[in-house]
Amino acid sequence: MACVLVTGTNRGIGLEFVRQYAEAGDRVIACCRNPDTADDLQALRDAHAGAITVEPLDLLDFGSIDALAERLDNSPIDILINNAGAFGPRNDEATDLFERLEHQLFGNVDYEAMVDTIKVNAVAPLKLVEALHGNIKAGEGRKVVYISSSAGSIAGGLAWKAPAVPMIYTTSKCTTTKVAMQTSMVLKNDGITTVALCPGHVKTRLGGPEAMLEIDQSVSALRGLIGGLTMADNGTFRMFNGETVPW
Repeated sequence: MACVLVTGTNRGIGLEFVRQYAEAGDRVIACCRNPDTADDLQALRDAHAGAITVEPLDLLDFGSIDALAERLDNSPIDILINNAGAFGPRNDEATDLFERLEHQLFGNVDYEAMVDTIKVNAVAPLKLVEALHGNIKAGEGRKVVYISSSAGSIAGGLAWKAPAVPMIYTTSKCTTTKVAMQTSMVLKNDGITTVALCPGHVKTRLGGPEAMLEIDQSVSALRGLIGGLTMADNGTFRMFNGETVPW
């Protein structure tokens, strides 16, 4: 039985990670910003008595990360999944793409939102890995996963075509992957395998109803990849289906 810590578990991919790992018999530490309002997560915890621990974690607050590390007190973690993420400003009520992404487009970028988005998607995950470094070293699995996006790939070309480029989101995810790559170079000395994974275009609140993948399909594929990770995979960036993402 592995111990798996997942962030961003109140809905979507994070919640499905919790569900699937708990159903597989693993112990899950499910982190989200406001557990009291995470009804689906609370129900899932109640349905798997003893298997799921729900912890508050606000990635915009570094003190919240330190407090989580204190509560966990170096208890072993086999797999840490940095899943929580933010898209940045978006008007979902707008039908026109340019109106929907207005504050992410060149000439009208919301820079305060950009700082917060990069903090949530890249800086806080790094801080979390630092804070829980001892826990990960104490685990048997020794795996760190950053959920990133191919939209942030440099070598792979633009997933979004100019001028409708969401600069905040794509820049933040580029930074996520870079943090994962840099982290992998350090953590390999402790026998910890670190990777970046892209879940694909998934039917979440972010991906929208027209996305290609159901949430359970993506998470099942990601879990298969994570389960098979070895040190030979350290520092790689892959799609949910195992394909290497040009980086």
